[in-house]
Amino acid sequence: MFFTREENRNEWAAIQRLSAAALTGLAISERAGRLDHLVAAVIACRGALESAPTQELPEGWAETQKDLANGLQALAQRKSTRKAILDAVRNIRSAAVEFDLLREADPQTRDFSWAGSNSLLGLGLCALAFQVDGSKRFAYLTTGAKALESALAVDAWAETAEESHEARALLATVLSELATTAPSEDSRGLLDRAAKAHRVLADNWPVAWPLDEKVAALVRTGDMYRDLAMGGARCELLDYLDYLYYLDAAEGAFREALRLLCRREQLGEKARVGRKLGELLLARGRSSDHEQAIECFQQALGAFNAASEAYTPELERDLWADVQNEIAASFLELGLRLPG
Repeated sequence: MFFTREENRNEWAAIQRLSAAALTGLAISERAGRLDHLVAAVIACRGALESAPTQELPEGWAETQKDLANGLQALAQRKSTRKAILDAVRNIRSAAVEFDLLREADPQTRDFSWAGSNSLLGLGLCALAFQVDGSKRFAYLTTGAKALESALAVDAWAETAEESHEARALLATVLSELATTAPSEDSRGLLDRAAKAHRVLADNWPVAWPLDEKVAALVRTGDMYRDLAMGGARCELLDYLDYLYYLDAAEGAFREALRLLCRREQLGEKARVGRKLGELLLARGRSSDHEQAIECFQQALGAFNAASEAYTPELERDLWADVQNEIAASFLELGLRLPG
């Protein structure tokens, strides 16, 4: 049986939607995303959208908008032009609006699609941000981060959707940039969000992703929590409980990174992370009571001694000297507190 656009509008639109979804999925799943599949998917999506009014098939229309946005975004990634990305973002916004309306009518069953559309919107806005500078870049990144956070707040989507991993990784990167460029009064909150995003990214690391990148995410987590604890990155300390929380979080991230650095060729990176842990423990010891301070300084000494194994005075004189100074500082702190 054949359907024509003029005589069987809804059936023809349904076939176009199915064809568009198949072509979009095929193109996006391919390593390079074949251009002919992408173009065909976009044409099919637009044909389906033009043939059936929104009110007659609201969910199908919204899903097709999302497929169109997916195809346009894939094309935009190939072309890397602001115009192509803007075209994709406009369609993503249209799809997001439709899913907002559908979700209001049936929140429980529409959450997954709603989250997917918000993730796609976040990806598009961030791609657009990377094409511009200054206040526009900051505005696009801010809106994109909110869209990604909204998507990841839907547990069913965050736990099962394959694209949720990319959303977590992008959110962590975007929040890190926002924290360094935001006004002083906003930087602490953004840095806190960025640190948590990196921690969540590391905790949900896909098995297929490189382990070295998980280590990097953990180290960035530790660095951010350390900055929050020490009042760095233009952040002011709120109270002692915050200070302890951030120290604990930083220490946990550094220790987990060290456990993953077990190959011999990673000795230099292990020493770098070990020194970060040692410096953190020194700072913690200096603000702790007597017994806890001694324990912190002993652990710092152990971290610096382990790091020193990666350096020799002949090959890495400056690094070797830095670690020797850190070892000496640990001994000094212990000597000031131990009897005799």
